[in-house]
Amino acid sequence: MKNNKIFAFLFVFFWSLSISQSQAQTINFEAFINSLDSNFHFLQNDSALLPFFQKLKDLEDGKISRVNILQIGDSHTQAGWTAQELRVGFQTRFGNAGRGLIFPYQVAGSNSPSDIYSKSNVKWQSYRNIHTQEDWEVGLAGFVIASKESEAFLKLAVNDKNNMGGYGFDRITLFGGMENQLADIQFYTSQNRDVIEENVKEETIYYTVKSGDNLSVIASKHNTSASAIQQLNGLKGTTIHPNQKLIVSKSKISDAKLSLSNFTELIPISSHQNRYSWSFEFDKKQSFIFLHKAFAGTNSLQKWDGFVLEEKDKSGVLFHSVGVNGARFQDYNKNALFFNQAQDLKPDLIIVSLGTNETIDGKLDYFSENVILFIENLKNTMPNACILLTTPTDNTRAGSKVEEFAWVLLQQATDKKLACFDYYHLYGGEGSFEALRKKGLAQADKVHLKADGYRYQGKILFKILLGYYEQYYE
Repeated sequence: MKNNKIFAFLFVFFWSLSISQSQAQTINFEAFINSLDSNFHFLQNDSALLPFFQKLKDLEDGKISRVNILQIGDSHTQAGWTAQELRVGFQTRFGNAGRGLIFPYQVAGSNSPSDIYSKSNVKWQSYRNIHTQEDWEVGLAGFVIASKESEAFLKLAVNDKNNMGGYGFDRITLFGGMENQLADIQFYTSQNRDVIEENVKEETIYYTVKSGDNLSVIASKHNTSASAIQQLNGLKGTTIHPNQKLIVSKSKISDAKLSLSNFTELIPISSHQNRYSWSFEFDKKQSFIFLHKAFAGTNSLQKWDGFVLEEKDKSGVLFHSVGVNGARFQDYNKNALFFNQAQDLKPDLIIVSLGTNETIDGKLDYFSENVILFIENLKNTMPNACILLTTPTDNTRAGSKVEEFAWVLLQQATDKKLACFDYYHLYGGEGSFEALRKKGLAQADKVHLKADGYRYQGKILFKILLGYYEQYYE
C-alpha cells in the first residue's frame, strides 16, 4: 500500500499555498489541481487500470470506437456535478459519443443533473433502491418508475451546458421490466417540445416541520434531496424550525388527455435486443423524445429503469453515472437486476463512489461484508471491467469514524488487486470537511459539498487518471 502520509502532506502544502497567495473566500483549487502530479501516487495500485488505459489508447489510435465508464454512487453522485467534470474531461480528450445513461428523476420526484430533463402528463409510481418495497425490482439507475395509465407520455430531453458540441442522440437504449412488451412502445417528437408542460397543472406538496427534523430526514421521506427542498423554498442555509411549512415537491397532474395529434411518430430505422435492454436507432439526431405505450388496459404498463442516449456513428467516451440519495453498498447488493442490466453498458472502467452513508450508520463490520459482496457482484457480472474504488471525504456527522471506513476500502483494494483513489487523506483527513465549509465548498448539513466542491472532486480525479494514462503511453 502506498504511504498515505504523502496525501496529507501535499494537501496541507497546496492548501497553505493557496490561502497565502489569495484573499478569496474559497480555496484556490484550480492552482491545487494544476499542481497535482501523478508521480506522488494519489492513486493506489494504478497498474490495475492498465486494461482501461489500453482501451483509451486504442480509442485514440482509431482501433475501437467506444470506451464506456460507469460511476456508481450515492447523493454525492446523483446531482451529477462530479460526473459532469469527469464526462467533459474524458470526452474533450477522447471524443464525445453521447450523454450516456440518464433517468427521469423529475418524474420520480427527485433531484436531477442539470443537463437532463423529464416530464410526464401523469403521476408515476417511483422507488429508490434504499426503499423497502415488493412492487418492483430496482435496476440500472437505482431508481424505478412505473405507470399503468394508458394515457401516460414520458418526455426525455438533454441539453448541452458544457459546450461539448451537443448531446443529441440517434440511438436510445431502453432498460425496463417489460420484456416482450417493448414492441408496443412508440416514439414521438413534436413541433412543440413543451406540449406536455402546456397541458398539465402544478400541484404543490407541503410538509410541516416537526421537532427533531432536518432537511435530510424530510428529503428522505419524500424521495427528494435537501438541496432540492432548499431551492423550492428559497432557503440559503439548512436551518429550519418546528411548525415551519416547507414545499417538498411540485408534481404535475394532467388537465386533459393528450391527443396523438399533438405528436409526430418517430419510426426507428433499426432495433436490437441486448441481453437486458433494447436499442433503437433513428435516421436523424434528436434532442428530446416522447415515449408512449401503444396498448390500453392492463397491458399499458410502463416500467423504466433507465435510458442510454448516444450518437451511433461517433467514436469516443460514454460516461454513465448512477447516483441514489441515501444509498449504501447493501442497497445495490440486494438488487440483482442492477448488476445484470449494468452488463449491457459494457463498462471498461467502473468507479465506485460509495461509503458516506455507512460512516453515519457506523456499522464497520457490516460495511466490510457489503463491500466484499459488492466487488464480487461486479466481478461476477462484468469480469472484464477495471474497478476503481474511491474513499468518502470527511463529514462531521460521523466524527472520526470516516477514516476507519476509508481504510476498509483501501484494504479491500489491496486484497482484491483493485485501484483506489483516496479522497479522504488527500483532502487532509479528519477536520477537512469543516475547513472546506469555511472556504465555501461544503454545506452546513455536515455531509454534502456544494456544487463547486463536487466539481473540484471530478477535476482532481480526471487530472490524476489522465496523468497516469500519459505516463504509460506518452
